[in-house]
Amino acid sequence: RKCKAGGAGSKSYSREDDDVEFEQLSAVQMSGLSEHVVYDIKLPITLRSKESAMVPIASHTVKGTRVLVYDPKENEVNLSSAVHLHNTTDQVLAPGAMSILEHGRFIGQAAFTPMLPGDDQLVCYGEDTSVSIVRSTPAYLQEEKIVGACLEYKAEREGGGNG
Repeated sequence: RKCKAGGAGSKSYSREDDDVEFEQLSAVQMSGLSEHVVYDIKLPITLRSKESAMVPIASHTVKGTRVLVYDPKENEVNLSSAVHLHNTTDQVLAPGAMSILEHGRFIGQAAFTPMLPGDDQLVCYGEDTSVSIVRSTPAYLQEEKIVGACLEYKAEREGGGNG
């Protein structure tokens, strides 16, 4: 799987599934993802014209497993650090930024796409340079094959004259 948004009912990935098993969401599954969301916050906030504020809205502890992801199309040498995240809440988790903590210690931050209850996805938060990948292909799997040849022949006239 790539480090991109997962989705409701995500399955394990294989290349054959690319076109056949493309994920689709019904209108019921999409409810709440494209509507205005109203949050109740604990402390009242007052803002004057042209002011802005960062307001904590919710804090959820969800199930996640720290994983390393290798995608040679993204990086042929290094792995991506990621969290395989499971929405174990009964709420739609709206898009935004998320902080990733391990044992209470900040280890990264990542953009976050919406997740329905019960959904899972890989969330990448950086490169892991502690492991380097070296890919090789055994010589016995290499093949050289001539698939075609073209012979060009030009006859020269005797005497080397023009005409």
